[in-house]
Amino acid sequence: ASTHLTFLGGLTAVILPITLVPYLFARRRLVSLQRQLNELESTTKNLQRELQATSVAVTRAQMTADVERRKTRASAHELREEIIDGQREIGTLMTKMRWIEERESQKDEERRAVKSELQYLLEDAKVTRIQGDAIRSMGLSLADIAAFMHEVELWMPQVEGANLTSNDKSRVEQLRLAALMLQ
Repeated sequence: ASTHLTFLGGLTAVILPITLVPYLFARRRLVSLQRQLNELESTTKNLQRELQATSVAVTRAQMTADVERRKTRASAHELREEIIDGQREIGTLMTKMRWIEERESQKDEERRAVKSELQYLLEDAKVTRIQGDAIRSMGLSLADIAAFMHEVELWMPQVEGANLTSNDKSRVEQLRLAALMLQ
């Protein structure tokens, strides 16, 4: 469990900065653009107020008013262009953020799949190793039993009244063969 926590901690320490840094830069840029947009809106409202004041002053000084109106229109046009450019930039940044989020989601899916496959392979290798050890130890045990039966077989003809059949001898040979195959 602690190795999983350590692994997750290490994985988080690597992935978190990779995902947060672009997000923080994009967020800071968006906040800056929003602030500029608010300032531009405020400036536009101020310019509209000035335009109204200038239209009142037009009756007094036609030449001066014409010059001021041209300046105001030029500024408004520039502001509109800046607003449009800002909106395009915001759209581009939002698209990039969605793309980054999708890529991160895909990477997370791939990591989970690889981790699951590795876990399965580790469990399979562990089971195979345990089964192999058990089969080898069973082969040694059968070899010991066959050796014991062989000794008993050699000793039995010396015991009076013992009668070994060929069937008993073939069983000892079968045990020896099984022990040899399992080792």
